[in-house]
Amino acid sequence: MAFAISLLERLGQAALGLLLNPFYYISVLIIILQMRRQIFFERKLYHSRLHSLLGESVRIVLWGLAVGLIGSLLMAFIGAHLQPQAVIYMWVAALLLALIRIRFLCFSYIIGLLGIVNAILGWVPLDTEASCYSWLKPLIELHMPSLLVLAGAAHMLEALLIRVQGERLATPVFVEGKRGKLIGSYQFQGLWPVPLLLLVPASAGGQALPFTPLLGGSEMWSDGWLFQAMPLMIGFTDMTSTLLPQQKIRRTAGRLLVYGVVVAGLGVLAEWLPVILLPAALLTIALHELILWLAARSENLRSPIYVHSSRGLTVLAVLPGSAAQEMGIRAGEVIHKANGQPVRTKEQLHQALRLNPAFSRLEIIDHRGEHRFAQRALFEGDHHQLGIILCPDDSVEFYIKPKRFNMFRELRSTLGRQRHQQETHDGSISG
Repeated sequence: MAFAISLLERLGQAALGLLLNPFYYISVLIIILQMRRQIFFERKLYHSRLHSLLGESVRIVLWGLAVGLIGSLLMAFIGAHLQPQAVIYMWVAALLLALIRIRFLCFSYIIGLLGIVNAILGWVPLDTEASCYSWLKPLIELHMPSLLVLAGAAHMLEALLIRVQGERLATPVFVEGKRGKLIGSYQFQGLWPVPLLLLVPASAGGQALPFTPLLGGSEMWSDGWLFQAMPLMIGFTDMTSTLLPQQKIRRTAGRLLVYGVVVAGLGVLAEWLPVILLPAALLTIALHELILWLAARSENLRSPIYVHSSRGLTVLAVLPGSAAQEMGIRAGEVIHKANGQPVRTKEQLHQALRLNPAFSRLEIIDHRGEHRFAQRALFEGDHHQLGIILCPDDSVEFYIKPKRFNMFRELRSTLGRQRHQQETHDGSISG
């Protein structure tokens, strides 16, 4: 009973600390701004929106809270020795890496870099009591196994979020293909604020735990325990023109889950074998790069599927709540005929739909290459194209031009001159 009361008290203190932590509210604000930007691009590209700003923002925050609870329970059994200085150095490393390239703003690179620095400083004989080297002492004292396990847990939580929510955050876009031809693609931009309450050892005077966490041993936890609030920002960015959104999400989530388990396992192993700390830090970075390389390689080896063919017009996406959605039309399917008329261009589709303004009957070729029919009565207010977003042709007004984000260039551009293109973190809209 005493332990239960103590547990509730410390959870309450940590939750209050989270509520007073400005980083959590900053992360929520970033989510809202990101979703607002995504809706802006949808209106620019399709003259309609596929997402709701308020609805999606609330859903993202709630999923972040739910996954944060799961992560907190997981880390409670593993334990973490996270000094306050470690959080500061993580933010410094994050800033430095973001200046190099925005995709390096990830736990894999941040904790991998800190692990490399920690190992190198451990080999150098330094008098950390001297004033000129005192700032290095927290880096030397970092408990790297805890940080490695935290990085692995963060990627396992990311895999879960991608699996349950990634498809909802997929945005159909028009991009320039390898041969200069415009093709359809899906861009995935997911960000979630994930608040964690980490079980950490207290410095002195505390109630003993009824169990010993995996990391640290009984000596580290002999002085008591408490919960430390740590808001995380978890996110991913990806793009595919060769897979359906659900297929891409499954592959990405599966790879990240395996990666998270491996990195967390390396952290636990490093607790028992400190000699592998440097290899574990290097592998944390290298394996993450391998995941990205495999994803890019598989995209390059396959042919784009969001292009029109001699069979008909390929569907890139359907608007939510539209006639096309009610008819069961899905991304990647091909419109072979409309009202009995073969269609190979947008103009032919419009003419065929106008043949019967009160009813529409489409012959669809599905993902298995089989023909089926979709039909529906048309009503006033229905989208002129049934809510179907077709793959691009040469007449589109805007498309996404992939462009590597560089913070120095962005700052120079903002301060020095007016941009001619509207740029995003992963690309720019050209018209």
